Amino acid sequence: MIHTRLLATAFLINGNRLLLMRRFPNARLLPGKWAPIGGHLEADEINDPQAACLREICEETGLSDRHLVDVTLRYIVHRRRDNEIRTQYMYFGFANEENVGRTEEGELYWVQLDRVLDLDMSATTRFTLEHYTGLGSQTDCVYVGTVDVHNGKPVINWAILRDWE
Repeated sequence: MIHTRLLATAFLINGNRLLLMRRFPNARLLPGKWAPIGGHLEADEINDPQAACLREICEETGLSDRHLVDVTLRYIVHRRRDNEIRTQYMYFGFANEENVGRTEEGELYWVQLDRVLDLDMSATTRFTLEHYTGLGSQTDCVYVGTVDVHNGKPVINWAILRDWE
């Protein structure tokens, strides 16, 4: 049987910095890695991943709607892991407040955008940030990606999500 997992994450920008979480070394998910803010969609959020994203931002950082500008869906990534299909809705936006709270999952840092790709992060996060800093930030498109393997290494194949009609 194949199960699904729905996630919503946020990449928040303040000036030339990006808010990331360095997950605690003993974290169950991605221990010690750098990750965006986010988590799983709750049952009542299945049809509204942005609500899940905003809830996760508030829970993990203390930032509310009044601290956020243009939090917009930019990427949807599909990945299969064993008997699970993961769909991750990725939002990019701006924070007009740099003081963030504490989270039980890791430590929050504002990282210089030109240093972000030097950090140890999941392949999905890395590929999304590479695409965003290279092309995605210059468009209003929503990109959909599927994780694949090429020469034994993960890759994401990107396409613009369009209405065919």
